[in-house]
Amino acid sequence: MPNVNVNGFDLYYADDDFADPWKPHDAVLMQHFVFGNHTQFRPWVPTLARELRVLRLDRRGSGLSAKPGLDYQYNLDDLLSDFAGFLDALGIERVHYIGDSLGGVLGAAFAATHPERVKSLVLCATPCWIKPPTRALFAREGYADGPTAVTAMGSWIYAVAGVLHARPAEATVEAQLRALYRAEQTAMTPAHVIASLMRMVTQPDFNITPLLPKVQAPTLLLSPSKSIHTTPDEQTMMLQTIPNCRQVLFEDANHGIAFDEPERCAEEALGFIRKHSA
Repeated sequence: MPNVNVNGFDLYYADDDFADPWKPHDAVLMQHFVFGNHTQFRPWVPTLARELRVLRLDRRGSGLSAKPGLDYQYNLDDLLSDFAGFLDALGIERVHYIGDSLGGVLGAAFAATHPERVKSLVLCATPCWIKPPTRALFAREGYADGPTAVTAMGSWIYAVAGVLHARPAEATVEAQLRALYRAEQTAMTPAHVIASLMRMVTQPDFNITPLLPKVQAPTLLLSPSKSIHTTPDEQTMMLQTIPNCRQVLFEDANHGIAFDEPERCAEEALGFIRKHSA
Protein backbone atom coordinates (compact mmCIF):
# COMPACT_ATOMS: atom_id res chain seq x y z
CA MET A 1 0.00 0.00 0.00
CA PRO A 2 1.47 3.39 -0.94
CA ASN A 3 2.15 5.67 2.01
CA VAL A 4 4.08 8.89 2.33
CA ASN A 5 5.14 10.64 5.53
CA VAL A 6 3.94 14.24 5.62
CA ASN A 7 4.18 16.51 8.67
CA GLY A 8 4.78 13.50 10.89
CA PHE A 9 1.81 11.46 9.63
CA ASP A 10 1.95 8.40 7.37
CA LEU A 11 -0.69 9.25 4.76
CA TYR A 12 -2.21 6.51 2.63
CA TYR A 13 -3.13 7.18 -0.99
CA ALA A 14 -4.47 5.15 -3.90
CA ASP A 15 -2.63 5.80 -7.17
CA ASP A 16 -4.43 4.81 -10.39
CA ASP A 17 -3.03 5.62 -13.81
CA PHE A 18 -4.19 3.82 -16.96
CA ALA A 19 -3.33 6.56 -19.42
CA ASP A 20 -1.06 5.69 -22.34
CA PRO A 21 2.44 5.83 -20.81
CA TRP A 22 3.95 7.55 -23.83
CA LYS A 23 1.52 10.46 -23.62
CA PRO A 24 2.10 13.27 -21.09
CA HIS A 25 -0.85 13.53 -18.75
CA ASP A 26 -1.82 15.44 -15.64
CA ALA A 27 -2.53 14.32 -12.10
CA VAL A 28 -5.76 14.82 -10.18
CA LEU A 29 -6.00 14.90 -6.38
CA MET A 30 -9.34 13.70 -5.00
CA GLN A 31 -10.63 14.52 -1.53
CA HIS A 32 -13.47 12.80 0.29
CA PHE A 33 -16.31 14.08 2.45
CA VAL A 34 -15.91 14.77 6.16
CA PHE A 35 -16.12 11.19 7.47
CA GLY A 36 -15.07 9.43 4.27
CA ASN A 37 -11.87 8.06 2.78
CA HIS A 38 -10.38 7.20 -0.60
CA THR A 39 -12.91 4.40 -1.27
CA GLN A 40 -15.62 7.02 -1.79
CA PHE A 41 -14.30 7.72 -5.29
CA ARG A 42 -13.88 4.14 -6.53
CA PRO A 43 -16.67 4.46 -9.14
CA TRP A 44 -15.03 7.62 -10.54
CA VAL A 45 -11.69 5.97 -11.23
CA PRO A 46 -12.49 4.07 -14.47
CA THR A 47 -13.58 7.30 -16.15
CA LEU A 48 -10.75 9.49 -14.90
CA ALA A 49 -7.76 7.15 -14.80
CA ARG A 50 -7.81 6.36 -18.52
CA GLU A 51 -6.56 9.90 -19.13
CA LEU A 52 -5.18 11.10 -15.79
CA ARG A 53 -3.09 9.97 -12.86
CA VAL A 54 -5.72 9.72 -10.12
CA LEU A 55 -4.54 10.21 -6.53
CA ARG A 56 -7.09 9.52 -3.79
CA LEU A 57 -5.60 10.66 -0.50
CA ASP A 58 -6.83 9.69 2.95
CA ARG A 59 -6.48 12.75 5.15
CA ARG A 60 -4.69 12.41 8.48
CA GLY A 61 -6.95 10.38 10.76
CA SER A 62 -9.12 9.03 7.94
CA GLY A 63 -9.19 5.68 6.19
CA LEU A 64 -5.80 3.98 6.22
CA SER A 65 -3.79 7.06 7.17
CA ALA A 66 -2.20 7.48 10.60
CA LYS A 67 -4.44 8.70 13.39
CA PRO A 68 -3.67 11.74 15.56
CA GLY A 69 -3.69 11.50 19.35
CA LEU A 70 -6.70 11.88 21.58
CA ASP A 71 -5.95 15.52 22.33
CA TYR A 72 -5.44 16.60 18.70
CA GLN A 73 -7.76 19.30 17.37
CA TYR A 74 -8.17 19.52 13.60
CA ASN A 75 -7.56 22.84 11.90
CA LEU A 76 -7.56 24.11 8.34
CA ASP A 77 -3.87 25.06 8.22
CA ASP A 78 -2.69 21.55 9.10
CA LEU A 79 -4.82 19.93 6.41
CA LEU A 80 -3.74 22.38 3.70
CA SER A 81 -0.12 21.87 4.74
CA ASP A 82 -0.65 18.12 4.30
CA PHE A 83 -1.85 18.66 0.74
CA ALA A 84 1.19 20.75 -0.17
CA GLY A 85 3.52 18.30 1.55
CA PHE A 86 1.90 15.36 -0.19
CA LEU A 87 2.44 16.93 -3.62
CA ASP A 88 6.02 17.79 -2.70
CA ALA A 89 6.69 14.21 -1.61
CA LEU A 90 5.43 12.87 -4.93
CA GLY A 91 7.29 15.51 -6.93
CA ILE A 92 4.10 17.00 -8.39
CA GLU A 93 4.05 20.72 -8.97
CA ARG A 94 0.38 21.22 -9.90
CA VAL A 95 -2.78 19.11 -9.88
CA HIS A 96 -6.40 19.21 -10.83
CA TYR A 97 -8.32 19.00 -7.57
CA ILE A 98 -11.68 17.28 -7.07
CA GLY A 99 -13.38 17.52 -3.69
CA ASP A 100 -16.72 16.38 -2.35
CA SER A 101 -18.45 18.32 0.45
CA LEU A 102 -15.73 18.99 3.06
CA GLY A 103 -13.21 17.82 0.47
CA GLY A 104 -14.47 20.65 -1.71
CA VAL A 105 -14.28 23.16 1.14
CA LEU A 106 -10.64 22.23 1.63
CA GLY A 107 -10.04 22.38 -2.12
CA ALA A 108 -11.36 25.92 -2.41
CA ALA A 109 -9.17 26.96 0.53
CA PHE A 110 -6.15 25.20 -0.98
CA ALA A 111 -6.70 26.84 -4.37
CA ALA A 112 -7.06 30.27 -2.74
CA THR A 113 -3.96 29.96 -0.55
CA HIS A 114 -1.76 27.87 -2.88
CA PRO A 115 -2.76 29.09 -6.38
CA GLU A 116 0.50 27.82 -7.89
CA ARG A 117 -0.45 24.20 -7.02
CA VAL A 118 -3.96 23.97 -8.56
CA LYS A 119 -4.61 23.79 -12.31
CA SER A 120 -8.37 23.41 -12.02
CA LEU A 121 -10.90 22.85 -9.27
CA VAL A 122 -14.03 20.70 -9.16
CA LEU A 123 -16.30 21.31 -6.18
CA CYS A 124 -18.93 18.61 -5.73
CA ALA A 125 -21.83 19.43 -3.37
CA THR A 126 -19.59 21.88 -1.55
CA PRO A 127 -20.93 24.24 1.15
CA CYS A 128 -19.15 27.36 2.35
CA TRP A 129 -20.00 26.81 6.00
CA ILE A 130 -21.87 24.33 8.18
CA LYS A 131 -25.60 25.01 8.49
CA PRO A 132 -27.99 24.05 11.35
CA PRO A 133 -29.43 21.02 9.47
CA THR A 134 -25.94 19.57 9.19
CA ARG A 135 -25.27 20.10 12.88
CA ALA A 136 -28.57 18.36 13.62
CA LEU A 137 -27.55 15.34 11.54
CA PHE A 138 -24.28 15.09 13.47
CA ALA A 139 -26.25 14.50 16.68
CA ARG A 140 -27.97 11.30 17.79
CA GLU A 141 -31.08 10.87 19.90
CA GLY A 142 -30.33 11.25 23.59
CA TYR A 143 -27.10 13.21 23.11
CA ALA A 144 -26.55 16.96 23.12
CA ASP A 145 -24.45 17.12 19.97
CA GLY A 146 -22.39 15.13 17.50
CA PRO A 147 -19.06 15.05 19.39
CA THR A 148 -20.82 13.90 22.57
CA ALA A 149 -22.72 11.22 20.65
CA VAL A 150 -19.81 9.68 18.78
CA THR A 151 -17.56 9.75 21.85
CA ALA A 152 -20.17 7.86 23.88
CA MET A 153 -21.34 5.47 21.16
CA GLY A 154 -18.11 4.71 19.33
CA SER A 155 -17.68 5.24 15.61
CA TRP A 156 -19.29 1.96 14.47
CA ILE A 157 -22.55 2.28 16.41
CA TYR A 158 -22.63 6.01 15.66
CA ALA A 159 -22.29 5.42 11.91
CA VAL A 160 -24.84 2.60 11.76
CA ALA A 161 -27.33 4.59 13.83
CA GLY A 162 -27.08 7.36 11.26
CA VAL A 163 -27.82 4.93 8.43
CA LEU A 164 -30.84 3.46 10.20
CA HIS A 165 -32.19 6.95 10.85
CA ALA A 166 -31.66 8.21 7.30
CA ARG A 167 -32.78 5.18 5.26
CA PRO A 168 -36.51 4.44 4.88
CA ALA A 169 -37.65 0.94 5.70
CA GLU A 170 -38.82 0.41 2.11
CA ALA A 171 -35.35 1.11 0.66
CA THR A 172 -34.10 -1.54 -1.74
CA VAL A 173 -31.61 -4.13 -0.59
CA GLU A 174 -28.96 -2.53 -2.78
CA ALA A 175 -29.62 0.90 -1.26
CA GLN A 176 -29.35 -0.54 2.23
CA LEU A 177 -26.11 -2.35 1.41
CA ARG A 178 -24.64 0.81 -0.10
CA ALA A 179 -25.56 2.74 3.04
CA LEU A 180 -24.07 0.09 5.31
CA TYR A 181 -20.87 0.09 3.27
CA ARG A 182 -20.59 3.84 3.78
CA ALA A 183 -21.19 3.33 7.51
CA GLU A 184 -18.45 0.70 7.58
CA GLN A 185 -16.02 3.12 5.96
CA THR A 186 -16.97 5.86 8.42
CA ALA A 187 -16.37 3.42 11.28
CA MET A 188 -12.73 3.09 10.16
CA THR A 189 -12.27 6.58 11.59
CA PRO A 190 -11.85 6.55 15.39
CA ALA A 191 -14.50 8.28 17.49
CA HIS A 192 -12.10 10.95 18.78
CA VAL A 193 -11.16 11.85 15.21
CA ILE A 194 -14.80 12.17 14.12
CA ALA A 195 -15.51 14.33 17.17
CA SER A 196 -12.53 16.57 16.43
CA LEU A 197 -13.60 16.97 12.80
CA MET A 198 -17.07 17.99 13.94
CA ARG A 199 -15.62 20.56 16.29
CA MET A 200 -13.48 22.01 13.50
CA VAL A 201 -16.23 22.40 10.92
CA THR A 202 -18.77 23.81 13.38
CA GLN A 203 -16.52 26.65 14.57
CA PRO A 204 -18.08 30.05 13.75
CA ASP A 205 -15.02 31.07 11.71
CA PHE A 206 -15.00 27.91 9.58
CA ASN A 207 -16.31 29.64 6.46
CA ILE A 208 -14.61 29.80 3.07
CA THR A 209 -16.80 32.58 1.68
CA PRO A 210 -14.07 35.26 2.11
CA LEU A 211 -11.63 33.04 0.16
CA LEU A 212 -13.80 32.55 -2.91
CA PRO A 213 -12.68 35.74 -4.77
CA LYS A 214 -9.06 34.58 -4.33
CA VAL A 215 -9.57 31.30 -6.21
CA GLN A 216 -7.63 31.73 -9.45
CA ALA A 217 -8.05 28.22 -10.82
CA PRO A 218 -10.86 27.54 -13.30
CA THR A 219 -13.64 26.06 -11.19
CA LEU A 220 -16.55 23.72 -11.84
CA LEU A 221 -19.45 23.44 -9.41
CA LEU A 222 -21.35 20.15 -9.39
CA SER A 223 -24.45 21.42 -7.60
CA PRO A 224 -27.29 19.29 -6.21
CA SER A 225 -30.61 21.13 -6.28
CA LYS A 226 -32.04 19.59 -3.10
CA SER A 227 -29.15 19.45 -0.66
CA ILE A 228 -29.90 20.50 2.91
CA HIS A 229 -26.19 21.21 3.39
CA THR A 230 -25.69 23.69 0.54
CA THR A 231 -28.68 25.51 -0.92
CA PRO A 232 -29.17 26.59 -4.55
CA ASP A 233 -28.75 30.19 -3.39
CA GLU A 234 -25.38 29.38 -1.86
CA GLN A 235 -24.28 27.59 -5.02
CA THR A 236 -25.34 30.60 -7.11
CA MET A 237 -23.36 32.88 -4.81
CA MET A 238 -20.28 30.71 -5.31
CA LEU A 239 -20.79 30.74 -9.07
CA GLN A 240 -20.94 34.54 -9.05
CA THR A 241 -18.06 35.04 -6.58
CA ILE A 242 -15.37 32.66 -7.84
CA PRO A 243 -13.76 34.57 -10.74
CA ASN A 244 -13.60 31.80 -13.38
CA CYS A 245 -16.44 29.47 -12.54
CA ARG A 246 -19.13 27.43 -14.23
CA GLN A 247 -21.85 25.18 -12.88
CA VAL A 248 -23.56 21.90 -13.67
CA LEU A 249 -26.88 21.57 -11.83
CA PHE A 250 -28.08 18.13 -10.76
CA GLU A 251 -31.86 18.53 -10.78
CA ASP A 252 -33.85 16.81 -8.01
CA ALA A 253 -30.60 15.53 -6.48
CA ASN A 254 -29.72 15.39 -2.80
CA HIS A 255 -26.32 16.11 -1.29
CA GLY A 256 -24.82 12.70 -2.06
CA ILE A 257 -24.36 13.08 -5.82
CA ALA A 258 -20.75 11.88 -5.56
CA PHE A 259 -22.13 8.53 -4.30
CA ASP A 260 -25.47 8.42 -6.12
CA GLU A 261 -24.38 9.66 -9.56
CA PRO A 262 -20.64 8.89 -9.73
CA GLU A 263 -20.51 8.21 -13.46
CA ARG A 264 -22.10 11.52 -14.37
CA CYS A 265 -19.97 13.39 -11.84
CA ALA A 266 -16.80 11.80 -13.22
CA GLU A 267 -17.76 12.53 -16.82
CA GLU A 268 -18.53 16.18 -16.04
CA ALA A 269 -15.26 16.51 -14.13
CA LEU A 270 -13.21 14.87 -16.88
CA GLY A 271 -14.71 17.07 -19.58
CA PHE A 272 -13.86 20.16 -17.54
CA ILE A 273 -10.32 18.98 -16.73
CA ARG A 274 -9.61 18.26 -20.39
CA LYS A 275 -10.13 21.94 -21.16
CA HIS A 276 -7.56 22.94 -18.56
CA SER A 277 -4.87 20.27 -18.95
CA ALA A 278 -1.37 20.91 -20.22
